[in-house]
Amino acid sequence: MTGDSVYFASWGFTDSSGYQPLYFVMSPDLGQTWSQLRVIAYSDQFLNNLRIQKCEGVLYAAWSAVPYPNGTMFEAVAIISPDGGQSWSDPIQLSSADAWPAQHTCIACEQESGNAVIGWVDSGESHSFPGDLYLRITSDGGASWGNEIRATHHHKVANPSLAFAGDSLWVVWSDWDSQYGPLNFEICFSKSIDLGLSWTPYERLTYAEGYSYTPWISYDVGNLHLVWEDQRPSSQYSDIYYKSWHYQVGVLDIGSSSAPMALSVFPNPFNTAVTVAISSYIQGQLVIYDLLGNRVRTFPVNSGKHRVVWEGRGQDGKILASGVYIACLRGGDRMITTKLVMIR
Repeated sequence: MTGDSVYFASWGFTDSSGYQPLYFVMSPDLGQTWSQLRVIAYSDQFLNNLRIQKCEGVLYAAWSAVPYPNGTMFEAVAIISPDGGQSWSDPIQLSSADAWPAQHTCIACEQESGNAVIGWVDSGESHSFPGDLYLRITSDGGASWGNEIRATHHHKVANPSLAFAGDSLWVVWSDWDSQYGPLNFEICFSKSIDLGLSWTPYERLTYAEGYSYTPWISYDVGNLHLVWEDQRPSSQYSDIYYKSWHYQVGVLDIGSSSAPMALSVFPNPFNTAVTVAISSYIQGQLVIYDLLGNRVRTFPVNSGKHRVVWEGRGQDGKILASGVYIACLRGGDRMITTKLVMIR
């Protein structure tokens, strides 16, 4: 749902073609009237977690299925409509093909920039379910996608949900870590301010015996909202739980080292050049990334206080396009990131 528009998609039963059709219908007036029901994609086998979301006029639908017509394993698949549902692209396989399924897809859109993120759980490295969260990002309406990003590394992620909140990308999931006790799943979260390049250590949000699963996160006017299902040992049924908290936009600082580091930029936004003021008492690097995760410029950093002037050029000296970039200061196990906005 976006504004007064409601979008609905659902898989149908296998038809005469031998494949499952994906049906789509939309309403521009909160359900008062509806478009004609029509088929927008086919799949050999549909697995789970069909998601649909609109971002800057572009509709994204994602799911886990055997790609039609020649797939052999469940993969994260997406289709895109650049005109609000009137026409749709052919299916795009986003996950890397391997011997293990990609499943539990999720979508988040950053309305101001038009960035869209599609995520999924892949158990390829752990060779068992659950697995880890992987992402791919587009900033041009799905015309191109960034490299696959792995957001978690402990092989216990299921049912993830993504949301943009201010300058951050948040993810929540049902965590199957045995440290919580047998058959005790808890909701955990992590966040990133650089479009998935770096993530905070994951934290636990729920503390109840039993199953905490299928979380859903959203952001609205400075507040994050979380709902999830919880089946407590005292009940054979699941109940819906809710919590919210205020989120303040800020610079993300990740790492366990006590070595002091600081990073500030000015002016921001900038036109011809930006000054990055650095305070670092260990050697490291200042790396500039674009929003697809590509490293565009690297500056070595010695210990002490420094100022680095970046003129919006890549490592090859060529002038880069206007847009949002990420300045990332790395040293030892520490990392600090912040956004840079270049307006030519």
